[in-house]
Order: sequence, then C-alpha cells, then structure tokens
Amino acid sequence: YKHGTSKPVEILKKLIEASSNAGDLVFDPYAGSMSTGEACLKLDRKYLLAEIDKEFYDTGLERLKKIRKLLVRK
Repeated sequence: YKHGTSKPVEILKKLIEASSNAGDLVFDPYAGSMSTGEACLKLDRKYLLAEIDKEFYDTGLERLKKIRKLLVRK
C-alpha cells in the first residue's frame, strides 16, 4: 500500500497482542493504509481507525474488505 509510513502487519500484531486481549478495542488515530485494522482482524480485536486523507481512507476500507473476505473463507 502506497503510504509513506506503513507499518508491517506482523510487527503490529506483536504490539497489539502484548497490549490487548481478544475482543478489546484498539484505536489508531492515524490509520493511513489501515495496517492496524488488518492486524486487529487477524487477532480478533475490534478497531476504531481515523484517517483524514480521503484517498488513504478509501483505499484502506477496500483493503479491510478484502481481508475480511479472506478470513471468512478460512
């Protein structure tokens, strides 16, 4: 995803696992490409994401839709 400060999902997963439990809410006020949302979906966390840039917001929503579909198939 074309965002200048994207974080690897695997690193975010480690941080989220260390600081929350399944079902908890994770807030990312600078969501960008929404890597945090992807990590939360994979870890059974709820998420609240905020992004001011509409292009990144729209791209991020599409990303999360794709991830959800992939996880439902498993």
